[in-house]
Amino acid sequence: MKTIKIFVAEDTKEGRDRIIEGLQSYAKKKFGDEEYFVIERAESFQKSLQKLTESEKSKLYYDVFFADIDFTEDNKGGERDSGYKLIEKAFEVCPITKIYTYSGQFHSKDLWQKYEELQQTGLIVQGMDKSHAEGGEEAWLRENLDKMVAKLTEEDYLLCLWQNHQLVLETLRKEPLFNSVSGIQKFYEIQSNLESIIVLLKSRKSINADVILFRLILQLYHRCLEIFITQDKDEETIFKESELNKQKVFEHVKDLLGNESHLEFKDKKSFLRKLAAFTVDRKYRFGHIVNWYRNGSVHPDKKFVPELTNILYANLTFILYVSARKEDIHFQSIRDSLNEGLFKGKGEKNLKDIIQHIQKTI
Repeated sequence: MKTIKIFVAEDTKEGRDRIIEGLQSYAKKKFGDEEYFVIERAESFQKSLQKLTESEKSKLYYDVFFADIDFTEDNKGGERDSGYKLIEKAFEVCPITKIYTYSGQFHSKDLWQKYEELQQTGLIVQGMDKSHAEGGEEAWLRENLDKMVAKLTEEDYLLCLWQNHQLVLETLRKEPLFNSVSGIQKFYEIQSNLESIIVLLKSRKSINADVILFRLILQLYHRCLEIFITQDKDEETIFKESELNKQKVFEHVKDLLGNESHLEFKDKKSFLRKLAAFTVDRKYRFGHIVNWYRNGSVHPDKKFVPELTNILYANLTFILYVSARKEDIHFQSIRDSLNEGLFKGKGEKNLKDIIQHIQKTI
């Protein structure tokens, strides 16, 4: 796994030293290298806010953020609940960052309600009480950091997905079509769908219903792709262009459709017609498979059970269609996890195929 970038915001030297030394000791024992965690620190609310803002501008995001709550000791204007403002900012900068409070004050009556609210809405992963547990500080920290590393490993792919979503939105904002009166509504539908996908994937463990979750996410990606490929074409234009292109696009999916001598679109207004009207290159194959995933997931008789590999494939397909620059696509952590055998399932071969395609065209 890649090195983990951690930001510690704590206004007392004792508190900063305790968590940083604990992190370094854990990394040395766990990974044989106390520098495995790349740790940055800030001793005041204002300095912490500045570092989060710099992270946003540079797009070099933190994997983990440890936030104190009470910053009244920083002597630079920090307040008793300033940590909550930092947490909200960190989430705004990158919703994939794992946020932990490192404080004993969140139990206090005046701070508890806000803490519960942030945890219930998914901003805070866990509160780590500085008073620690009965088993001793080292055992307590090791147990919690084991959970943190496991969560980071399981969800390493999320940053790639979210960064691809950001790239989609940045690209669409520059497109005249999506800045028109009718296009703005399409833009916001795509934006809302992409935000929902991240929220759902972050909630996988608590929802504990992957099949239902993945079906919904496939539909959201499918809808985003449909909005994008339709552009501002009417049905007649789509029909004419898809008829013109059908023999070319079917060449990309012959192995999927069998040895039929004459292939036809089944519906005059189908998603596949919109794909064929949009592209005749190999991208058609990837969109065709996303459509197959989506149809299989919504029709019980298809007996298709969607898996995480299918979700990752749909993400890469969508960004492949939207982005003109293949080198901007984020896929490295997905590829690495795939090579390490962390992603298994029916879609593994297709996922490897699209990653290889992206690599070849960079």
